[in-house]
Amino acid sequence: MPFLPLPWAAFSAAPVAKGRDFFRGSFLFAALPAATRARALIFALVFGASLALYLCLLPPSLVRGGDTGELIAASYTLGIAHPSGYSIWCLVGRIFAFLPWGEVAARYNFLSALCGALAAAVIALTAHRLLDEKAATRRAQGAAIGAGLLFAGFFWVGSQALLAEVYALAALEGAALLYFALVWKHNHDWRDFYSFAFLAGLSPFIHLSGVFLWPILGVWALWKAPNLSAARITILAALFASGAIFALYFPIRSAAFPSPPVAHLDRYFYFPLDWGHPASFAALKNHLTAAQYSGLLQPRALPDLLENLAHLGQMLGFQYLWATPLLVVGARVAFKRGVGWVLALIFLVNVSIEIHYDVGDQSNFFFPAYLVMALWMALGWFEFFGWLHNAGRKLARGASNSLWPWRMRTLGALLLLATIGAQWFLFASGASQREVFRPRDGALESARAAQQLANREAQTVAALFVFDDTLWPFWYAKYVLGEAPDVETPWGRGLKHLADGGKMVSYVAQLKKRGPVVLAQWDEATDARFPLVMLTPSGNLCVASNRALPPPATPLRERIENPTSGPNGLLRARIRRAALWRGTDDVPALSPASLAAFEVDFRLPNAQKPRFIEVLIAQRGLWDSIPPSTQQSVVEGAGDTAKVLVSRQKRRLIVPVGASEGIWRAAVPLQIEANSPLGPYEIWTRLVASPDDVRTGWTLSDRVLLTSK
Repeated sequence: MPFLPLPWAAFSAAPVAKGRDFFRGSFLFAALPAATRARALIFALVFGASLALYLCLLPPSLVRGGDTGELIAASYTLGIAHPSGYSIWCLVGRIFAFLPWGEVAARYNFLSALCGALAAAVIALTAHRLLDEKAATRRAQGAAIGAGLLFAGFFWVGSQALLAEVYALAALEGAALLYFALVWKHNHDWRDFYSFAFLAGLSPFIHLSGVFLWPILGVWALWKAPNLSAARITILAALFASGAIFALYFPIRSAAFPSPPVAHLDRYFYFPLDWGHPASFAALKNHLTAAQYSGLLQPRALPDLLENLAHLGQMLGFQYLWATPLLVVGARVAFKRGVGWVLALIFLVNVSIEIHYDVGDQSNFFFPAYLVMALWMALGWFEFFGWLHNAGRKLARGASNSLWPWRMRTLGALLLLATIGAQWFLFASGASQREVFRPRDGALESARAAQQLANREAQTVAALFVFDDTLWPFWYAKYVLGEAPDVETPWGRGLKHLADGGKMVSYVAQLKKRGPVVLAQWDEATDARFPLVMLTPSGNLCVASNRALPPPATPLRERIENPTSGPNGLLRARIRRAALWRGTDDVPALSPASLAAFEVDFRLPNAQKPRFIEVLIAQRGLWDSIPPSTQQSVVEGAGDTAKVLVSRQKRRLIVPVGASEGIWRAAVPLQIEANSPLGPYEIWTRLVASPDDVRTGWTLSDRVLLTSK
């Protein structure tokens, strides 16, 4: 499917020859018409340059962010991924998993890079057909190449070409839909419309964002279609319906899994890699339409809507730099070429609907708009080159200097190259993940520690992950790399609800009847009943223990240089992470939904011993700006708590009976919430003797950098 556009891209512009001339012309590049040669070179240049860019930045393993771990695991095991299932991506990815180099995740990353480069090349071909239908002018070639390369380096596009995600394949399909619809509208060759219908039928099984492309393009292409007959309508319908064969993937594969449990507290849970168990027609319909996420697409309040639109506009300006106004120029020129309304409609419908989608990766649902912008950009550059050419001719007439047209053309080429170079530099500096191993290593650490616990207890271990960023890498370690065979991950839509509703402890108690339970997130109620004990050196996994109390503090014999006591003898507190988590200047670099080991060193006073440790995490500079008189009200949930605090925790601190004065260390889990904005944070700590203490001050204990990498 991804290679379907290539033959027509190279030869659909060639005049129909006969016999030996056509045979020779099809295989001898020099014998091809100039327009066909130009398009072949455009495709090769954009594809080759884009693929080289992506390969230089490609991560060698799993990356944290999005659904990469889950998608790889679903494809590798031929399971059921999250709605809408992405059966074509899973099947194509499983083929790429057989490649004989690199880690399995790297092979899936390469699939995205290949699809992203092909999408950029096909959109460049589409732009060239739109710009230069009759002749292969350098002006059109430059604009098409520039638009394709700028599309490849657009951050929200290129970043998805570096991950094992579905969006690069969706971009390729969208570019091909635009190509065939446009070529059909110009040439009325029914083979192009048949190709369009076939690709449109595949759209629901690639990504649902295609709904913003194929219905609008299909109506536009059929409008006043010549020689439309019942036979051709039947062929179009059959080709469109043929894509439904990929829907059979779901009930066939789901039948290999047992039916989801229906016991109390398990009613929202299902087996990993069998999302929604689409074995029945009703479950299949819900899965293919992503009904599970329908609640996230609700009208937003006007301030939130304006903020999202402003963010989108800022990102466009940052990516296209000074050339951003050319988008407006191109949109205007599109109306002169007969495609203005259809492109504008795709853009407006896509943005006006998806801007309300309440998800963290909202930018990934604007790919139809990005494709339209690439065509607008090509038209804008084409007009800009024309303006420079006319200006050069006028200068040449006024100064009697024939070099002015050449100078202006050279200036245009240099401006285009400079824009592409600047955009690619900004993209590469922010998107490169070529040295990223941390998500895989963290998942392996958790998986191996959980398996060691299972071996030691001779029981199956239940591992609870509330957040995707911790669950998906674990699934990759378990189902793809073969780690933790005796560890189960009961997970579903209800797990987050249990955590938010304070019912996690009930589910943990239920699971503990069958064996040990480990958690990758902090839960205060669970810790109160089954004190959490850190299982891994980095602290990213804890055991729900059978202790009556949390682990006691231990005497510290290492020397602390220049200790400065804080409230109740607090000397030092900091996050302890494995080496792979350390950031620059020894600042811990954490990811959203991280569970960190937090160590507190304190001097044990002769007076009343501290009984509780309280920790809060705030964006840098926010907590210190709150007057001490109102800090306690914020801790208790009053005021702008959500805007100030990312997380706040209180845990009982156990000091051994008969402990003498000295320096002691306690270690507690510390949770970074999954929806926390990226950036620098501060951790503030205090030790108190009573939970009712409102007078003891807070001490700045550590600084962390929250990052998606």
